[in-house]
Amino acid sequence: MKKKVFATILAGTLLTGAAIGAGAAPVTEKITAALNWGVKLESAGLEWTPKDAAGNKTPPITYNGSTYLPVRAVSDLLGVAVDWKKDSNTIYVGEKQDSVDLISFTLENDYSVQKTKDKQFTVQAGKDYKSGLLFSGINSASREAILLTKGAYQTAELTFAGIENERELTVQIMDENEIVFKEIKIAAASAPQNVTVDIQAAKKLMISVSGGVGESDQLFVGGSLK
Repeated sequence: MKKKVFATILAGTLLTGAAIGAGAAPVTEKITAALNWGVKLESAGLEWTPKDAAGNKTPPITYNGSTYLPVRAVSDLLGVAVDWKKDSNTIYVGEKQDSVDLISFTLENDYSVQKTKDKQFTVQAGKDYKSGLLFSGINSASREAILLTKGAYQTAELTFAGIENERELTVQIMDENEIVFKEIKIAAASAPQNVTVDIQAAKKLMISVSGGVGESDQLFVGGSLK
């Protein structure tokens, strides 16, 4: 539902800073518009103020009888990913067609988590996932990987495989505010689990893993975002 609503809003949204072109050559047109500080905005009955990535207020713009809102602020409100590629002069909204491997992202917190292409971990149940994250020393204290996704991705397609784990592992997939998108259980000596999660344009994607008291298990996490 959010994506449908967002598509409607986008039709009247000002893509600030972007040049929308026809064919290969970008085209810009100068206009005279007004910052409209008088427009009140509400979401789910609550007042909402659009802001840019730095937290500055970005008021609606009135032009030629229409009111325009900044696309990134609206995407944050509705949990829809938005990304800007300068080289192709393209704004991407929602899920992308192409995916990006987990190891392509910066890890903000890499305690007991490492990026790997080692086949002893990437090959699971006869399939080579090529690359992924390896969680080590898993016990009752959670191990976390925090990926800097910057609100540019909508969907996570992930595979979880315990490495000879002797006890059940609990995995939580969360955003930067620790709101849980999904929780899964990895049984001891179980087959790899594949999950698809709507990460709602999270600015940071957190993967938290915990296990049994006194244990020291490992978990391989492969997959990509798009």
